[in-house]
Amino acid sequence: MPHDVSVVGFEDLSIAAFTQPPLTTVRQPRGRIGRIAADALFAMLAGVKTDPVRVLRGELIVRESTAPPAG
Repeated sequence: MPHDVSVVGFEDLSIAAFTQPPLTTVRQPRGRIGRIAADALFAMLAGVKTDPVRVLRGELIVRESTAPPAG
């Protein structure tokens, strides 16, 4: 049954809000990712060691493609 399945996307593309049903998705902080990547690149080019692992928090955008588990 279609109501037995939940679907979650990743990246929160603008089209996700207009699908049928609207897609629940995880929004990534793309601006921060770009700034951190650029800063790391410039640091590496300058010979500065950088932390190779960065964890950034995404944001869950709940729309209509998910539901609580059936109990």
